[in-house]
Amino acid sequence: MWMNMGYWENTLDFPTACRALLDEVLKTAKLLTPESRSLFSNPNRALTIVDLGFGCGDQTVYLIQKMSKAIPAVDALTDKQRFPLMDRYVGVTPNRTQFQYAESRLTAFGMHRRKDASPSVQIFCADAAQPASWSEKLSSAAKGEAASPSPPRDVNESATLGDSDSRETWILALDTLYHFSPSRQPILNHAYRELQASLMAFDLVLAEDASRLDRVLLMVVSILTGTPFANFVTAAQYRKMLVSAGYAEDGIEVRDVSGHVFAPLARFLKNRERQLGLIGLGIGAYRVARWMFGWWGKSGAVRGVIVIARR
Repeated sequence: MWMNMGYWENTLDFPTACRALLDEVLKTAKLLTPESRSLFSNPNRALTIVDLGFGCGDQTVYLIQKMSKAIPAVDALTDKQRFPLMDRYVGVTPNRTQFQYAESRLTAFGMHRRKDASPSVQIFCADAAQPASWSEKLSSAAKGEAASPSPPRDVNESATLGDSDSRETWILALDTLYHFSPSRQPILNHAYRELQASLMAFDLVLAEDASRLDRVLLMVVSILTGTPFANFVTAAQYRKMLVSAGYAEDGIEVRDVSGHVFAPLARFLKNRERQLGLIGLGIGAYRVARWMFGWWGKSGAVRGVIVIARR
């Protein structure tokens, strides 16, 4: 997997930049306020996040801490029950080593395998790109079927996890979907049709005016990194894929944030290489990444975009 990319304009710290990008995705989805405050947009609904590609668990820990802060059990203005900001987190990764490391971290933080945990946290080692291959346990977790009933929306009204009026599910894919083989389409179809989920992602798209040379170079990079070249579609083609899955055109937003990502990240890697050079070290394989991000930043052949598709 290529480096997880983040907002590099105001920091030289990699984890901080990645968290800033995640916050920007959450804000674009309106799950955070513009000030990055953890205020769920509809406090009368429970929130499930299905995270496709959680790496070594940093993203998981951050999300849990950011999105599960306690809120009053009853809204003082309406006398109605309120849900937590996020009451269910389901993570999926195909990498067994990353899964085991993340599992040990979450257990150490007391966030995993606790019956009384809030939010409920479940992580799985599985191929997110092939939802037909998911285990029954993973499928049930993603649909919310294995959880306990949610609190009632009103003191005189009951609600369960299956109630469309009481639960909102979001698929989160931060810098992962362009790796999905053979394409993104199976998970997009599954998200809309089986999980009744909205989508929030940071992804890569091909510029409409990318030159033939840019496309050839990108094909070479794709082969070297094991990324399906067919996944580099234009923003217009991406929208068609989402519409084909079932999402309404007016519920789709594709926001170009390339200027916050590629050129700043290339500068960051160049500065890091210079610093390491002072003590006789280099950045190794990341030298190729530095060239690639610099190329994308200058040519605009590949665009970094935040994609939102509302169910």
